[in-house]
Amino acid sequence: MRNRTNVFAASATEVVAGANVLALARLLAHKDAKDALNTYADLFDNGLDKLANPIDKAYAPSE
Repeated sequence: MRNRTNVFAASATEVVAGANVLALARLLAHKDAKDALNTYADLFDNGLDKLANPIDKAYAPSE
């Protein structure tokens, strides 16, 4: 495995574990969070679902 593959795998593991963009940037020694987000944005695709589900529950009509 190439080093770049290892870094991407580590990044994916951190995101699944709940790391945010700033934590990921610090872990990978990026200059700022923008660099990390530009590189690893596809790892955060399910972020909107994670935010929407609790909101949907909170505002769902009571049965």
